[in-house]
Amino acid sequence: MDNLVNYSRATLTGIAVSSGTALGRVLLIERENFRIPRYHINASLLEAEKQRLEKAISRSIQQIDNIIYSVQQYGAQPEQQALLMAHKMILQDDLFIGRIKRNIATQQINAEWAVSKAVNEVGLLFEHLESDYFRERRSDIAFIGKRLLRSLLGHSSDIPASMGEKAVVVAHDLSAIDVIQLAHKNVLAIVTALGGFTSHAAIITRSLGIPAVFGVSQIDRVAFDGQTIGVDGASGEVFLSPDAQVEKRLSAQVARLNEQREQLSEIKDLPAVTEDGQVIHLYGNIEFPDEVQQVNQNGGEGIGLYRTEYLFVDRQDAPTEDEHYQVYRRVLELSGGKEVTIRTIDLGFDKTFLAGSVSRVENNPALGVRAIRLCREYPDLLRNQLGGIFRAALYGPLKLLIPMVSGLEEIAWVRTMMSEVAADLQSRGLPYKADLPLGIMIEVPAAVTIADILAREVDFFSLGTNDLIQYSLAVDRSNETLASIYTPWHPAMLRMIDRTVKAAHNAGIPVSICGEMGAKAAFAIIFVALGINSISMNGSAIPEVKWALRHSSAEAVKHLWDELLELKSSEEITAYINAHLPALSVGMR
Repeated sequence: MDNLVNYSRATLTGIAVSSGTALGRVLLIERENFRIPRYHINASLLEAEKQRLEKAISRSIQQIDNIIYSVQQYGAQPEQQALLMAHKMILQDDLFIGRIKRNIATQQINAEWAVSKAVNEVGLLFEHLESDYFRERRSDIAFIGKRLLRSLLGHSSDIPASMGEKAVVVAHDLSAIDVIQLAHKNVLAIVTALGGFTSHAAIITRSLGIPAVFGVSQIDRVAFDGQTIGVDGASGEVFLSPDAQVEKRLSAQVARLNEQREQLSEIKDLPAVTEDGQVIHLYGNIEFPDEVQQVNQNGGEGIGLYRTEYLFVDRQDAPTEDEHYQVYRRVLELSGGKEVTIRTIDLGFDKTFLAGSVSRVENNPALGVRAIRLCREYPDLLRNQLGGIFRAALYGPLKLLIPMVSGLEEIAWVRTMMSEVAADLQSRGLPYKADLPLGIMIEVPAAVTIADILAREVDFFSLGTNDLIQYSLAVDRSNETLASIYTPWHPAMLRMIDRTVKAAHNAGIPVSICGEMGAKAAFAIIFVALGINSISMNGSAIPEVKWALRHSSAEAVKHLWDELLELKSSEEITAYINAHLPALSVGMR
């Protein structure tokens, strides 16, 4: 192999995407490297070329319909069905498909070339958006583009129809749909050369409980079919042809995790209370209303973070008040009286989504007009959303969460908006409830620095650890090259969490965690000892975290926090946690 080390026996590392351990044989999925033909079309043949495209679109939609039918037979989870439907909608969406057709017509080029150009053009629109939701839409479009190209070129899918014996799937890259297809095919674990922790493929993998490590450089070039491979989805380690000692350790870990998995179903509906009686409330994070069902099934106490960005996708105009109302009412009704926290729009400045309102595109949206800043620039965005929230609040307990707050003036502005919206609803004779608990996301260093000031003006804090890590360490969390630097165990992160929690407690308000840190067992027990009131996470992670809490003593680890704050590096902190919480370190990244 060109420029490759001999990896007949090696330990490689990547991004720990989904916890769990596996030991088995490699099943290598190799993507076909098809050449994209590029040629111009005579004007008289343009209609025929458009027909080629339409047939490819129809075949691709049928393929997704077949996948939807297949996974429904296995009881697909709500987020799986939602993502499959999202891919189907892309194949019917003018933003993407309309651009392909226009490329064919105006540039007189063949369908394959037009698809390739459209993927690149639409990708540029998403490139600088800070929101994970929209960043992953770029990946979705790239995978849909490949599906169309395969159809146009007559290539079949490379996901095997069946796998026979259980195996560890190794691939260059996988889409979320690929993962869904693999879910019921004897997959022990997944290892890819590309991909990140927040990708849709990673989210689906975690929801399915499949151990996975992404971003293992060149794994698809150095591994071979049938090779023995071990995967530790918590540490991010991949063992090619492991020796007898490593095999024995991994086998023992697999057995222990299988035993724990059986116990999880037994505690689903029990409270998350430590052995010494300390209670913590576990909630679910959702993006779509139907995901409420998964949170309920996994024993969640409600919705701790409802991301509402999808309501603004691919629109010329922002959602109306009534659209907001109908969606939020459905979430509350599905929750059956459980608490729901709605986060207001956390969208970057981009004309693709708000073409009727936005008049410019920023070079660096991550540090520009996003979230609450966008709402202050265009108040009708928040006005309509608040109107829908207030009207829906009559159908269940609801809390309001504002993202990207960095100062008091933003809180004051939101409270003024709340008063104005309430007055407007009253003048129109519409029933509503406006006296909702108001909280803010603590996700920028400025908010941490003045947390004591902010805490006196709101009803609760929610620590958004994903963005807080990114902004504090100046690391793009989607950059695979910097994955090792993006760590929640950085001493600065622990000190910022400590400062925020103390500020909240001094002001007498609760503080919750809603980033990926909360889905890790080791973090959860430390957070309990620190005095965190609640944690919100992917619904599928709730049972594991609950199990860890119920098998731990908060009092026994309270001293750990002060000692952790004295450590000087993420390496020291990780080693300390592994030494003092060995039973829980499986859940660490």
